[in-house]
Amino acid sequence: MGSIHKGAARARVEKRPTSTLAAFDGIMLAVMALLVASIAVVIVRGDQIGLSVQAYSPAAASSSRASIQVTFDNPLQAPVSDSALTLSPPIVGKLAVSGAQITLKPSQPLASGVQYRATLHAGIRATTGQELKHDVQWSFRVSPPRILYLGPTDNIVQNLYLIDPAQPGQTKQLTFSQTGLQGYDIAQDGSLAVYAELRADGTSSLSVLDLTTFATRPLYPCKDSICTNPAISPDGNTLAFEQANMNSGLNVGIGPPRVFLMDVPSQKVTPLFSDTQQLSYAPQWSPDGKLLMVFDSTDGGIVLHDAATGKNRSVQAIEGDIGTFSPDGKWFIYPTLSQQSSSHYVTHIALVDLTSPSLDQRSLEADKDADDDQSPVWSMDSQHIFFLRNTPSQPQPGLPQVAMMDITSGQVTTLVQDENYRENTIAPSPSGDVLLLQRFPVNNPAGHTEFWTYDLATRQLKQIGENGLYTRWIP
Repeated sequence: MGSIHKGAARARVEKRPTSTLAAFDGIMLAVMALLVASIAVVIVRGDQIGLSVQAYSPAAASSSRASIQVTFDNPLQAPVSDSALTLSPPIVGKLAVSGAQITLKPSQPLASGVQYRATLHAGIRATTGQELKHDVQWSFRVSPPRILYLGPTDNIVQNLYLIDPAQPGQTKQLTFSQTGLQGYDIAQDGSLAVYAELRADGTSSLSVLDLTTFATRPLYPCKDSICTNPAISPDGNTLAFEQANMNSGLNVGIGPPRVFLMDVPSQKVTPLFSDTQQLSYAPQWSPDGKLLMVFDSTDGGIVLHDAATGKNRSVQAIEGDIGTFSPDGKWFIYPTLSQQSSSHYVTHIALVDLTSPSLDQRSLEADKDADDDQSPVWSMDSQHIFFLRNTPSQPQPGLPQVAMMDITSGQVTTLVQDENYRENTIAPSPSGDVLLLQRFPVNNPAGHTEFWTYDLATRQLKQIGENGLYTRWIP
């Protein structure tokens, strides 16, 4: 009887887990059903909410070189139609997709002073399956171009200044270095500038200036070296610059310059050339960022460095003078020497075809042309160049005229000839309708370098400032 109780007791003990498990299973099934239902609700609700825009730019004011950019809350499903993002007034541009971002890059600068309405059209899909349910619209106005320069020229310590051509003489100081700046470059979209600043110990450093807020921040310290001539790649991800070692403690003096590259996101710095004996300076990016042009002082020529493949092509050129890329990226021009007699040389301009594997080139002047042509720059249409011309017949030697040449026909038009000024540099505006001239009044020995604008349509000259150098347009 005791054993039967033991068996009965055992039976009761063995049955209890079975009923408990059944109850537990029921609970779990209910939880799973609820979870599946919740997921279904989330999916349905997410589909109802659709793809969301997190940010867009430009939001209010824009430079003429800005790209239109939209960031979503999820990565996008490729491909995305070229008509997914449009502007009014309409523009021609290229649409690119990267992750959760769409970028519309205009083929030509946006029109100054114009208000654009951007429309992001419904139907864009994310990799999650979510879809943009409704059009998204916003407006922005393109700010007129401004001018940046180093000054004052009568002070050994120079800083960056800003001037609006619409308000001549009204300058704004942007940097306040006590030791002075040595050079700068402006980002293609006009958002920032990178400048080289001297330090008290003789070295220099690279810093960034925000051209909207005018705030500055350090970028690269250049330890025991001098960094100059920064050049920002079109996408803003790479910075090329010259660096010369101070060689402190070695008693060998400052070393020659070499071009270095900084990957801006990681701030990793590497030399352009792996051969440490290859000297280079004056970096300049092509408009599409595929080529970096430098002058190779080791071999005495211009080097075109392919940023993707690392391959180099060279063109023999005059020491110290580098070429200029055309805005469409198909050409570059550079100065050459033409011998007129046994002891007389003049400078001519050579045109190089970048689409040619052998870099075919030709002179834009006849070999026996006695005109001396210098400081060439491109027009925005890539069909004309502006340059400074000294002619044998001009009344006062050394006072070049501002001229324009059609690169196809070779026709030359004189734009400015003023016996009271020595013209120094030319810079076309971002829209190409105005030239910025840096000039010096020859009849005023105590005067300063002045900067003037020249309207190509009206042919009117207007002084906008003075006492500055290295004038550049901010697009």
